[in-house]
Amino acid sequence: MERYTFSASTAKSDIYVGLLFPALIMLPILAIQLILFYLKLSDVTRSHPNIFILLVFACVNFSFYIAKKFQSRFVKDYTVTLDGSEVAILCDDIEILSGTVVSCKFKGSSSKFFAKAASLDIFTDYEDIKLRARAREGGSLLSPNWNPFATGSISDVDTLLSLGRRLENMLEAE
Repeated sequence: MERYTFSASTAKSDIYVGLLFPALIMLPILAIQLILFYLKLSDVTRSHPNIFILLVFACVNFSFYIAKKFQSRFVKDYTVTLDGSEVAILCDDIEILSGTVVSCKFKGSSSKFFAKAASLDIFTDYEDIKLRARAREGGSLLSPNWNPFATGSISDVDTLLSLGRRLENMLEAE
């Protein structure tokens, strides 16, 4: 019996984050522009451009903070237990998938310019789950591998990759 524990998100939550992130960033900018237009404050922004830039910067920072909070709610802790070809997947100690593994697809990526990421799709007789993990390698915005959509650490990605390799080797042996 093998156990794998990692933090990841699902493909569905990736879609939610992909839609929320740009919306939360752009809505404050749209609101600022509408307020300036309808209240006829364009003269104020021309005479005090620093205040306008500061306001836009503050709104975008706040939106980025809210988007990161939403994303952190979508990231869950998963525990996968393998016993031969039987798999049991627990999400925050609640079983969400169990059965015999029929097939799996996994893909890992790592390059000089992109953060390390892994994708694992597990298919059982009746259910399937699609797990995604992205490492937050860069510690700052200036790091070349900084990832705003990160879901966990490098060890989480490595654990997901080793689980994918183990499942693939198990299915090839059968």
